[in-house]
Amino acid sequence: MGQHHSQPTKTRYPTERESDYSPCGLHPIHIGDTFVSPSRRHRYVVVHKLDHSPLGLSTSWLVRDFTESKWRRLTVVSAQASQFYYLEFCRVDLGEGMKRDDEHACANCRGVDYFLIDGPNGKHVGLVFPLEGTRGGFLRDDFCEGDILRAWKKRFPEEAKGVVSVHGLTSEQILRLIGEPRKVFCQRKGLDEKDESRPKYLVEMALLEVPVGGKKNEKVPSDRL
Repeated sequence: MGQHHSQPTKTRYPTERESDYSPCGLHPIHIGDTFVSPSRRHRYVVVHKLDHSPLGLSTSWLVRDFTESKWRRLTVVSAQASQFYYLEFCRVDLGEGMKRDDEHACANCRGVDYFLIDGPNGKHVGLVFPLEGTRGGFLRDDFCEGDILRAWKKRFPEEAKGVVSVHGLTSEQILRLIGEPRKVFCQRKGLDEKDESRPKYLVEMALLEVPVGGKKNEKVPSDRL
């Protein structure tokens, strides 16, 4: 079955640069990685790549929150930029680790959770968002819940009967819609085998097309969702 995709909306390149993974840079992430929020005890599993900053400031991932059985967007900020986001957006004292001020500590960036990742390139802020589409910051203008559910119902109408929320779709169903992650293996020549500063591979951005009126290659404008 062919895959119908739209074009990336926020960045020109399908992957970030390998050189973005260095001390104070990005945190290496692979498909299937699990992140646990100590404050809320939520478990997020990486399913696909959504986006990345063209300046190497962040990567964003489609994750499954297995605690609430919901789809979320996880943005992991570079170690250098994390100091700013921790202080300005999450209002957390870095010296106190993952203390939460209140239930809406990420309200400025419309987040639902955040936590600190201690990795080989430094300490990184992980920001968890609902799938709302563009509302500012890192978020894309597609991959909101309405987009995904509408695309699923158009592509698989028989299976869509009784599905009222995107959160009811399994990982296998989501990947049938947007395709398996495309991996670009990194050139690790000259690096120590135990060096974990760079990922084993980069992941191309997931792309989504929402057919309109039965025409396969017509996209849904964001203002119509």
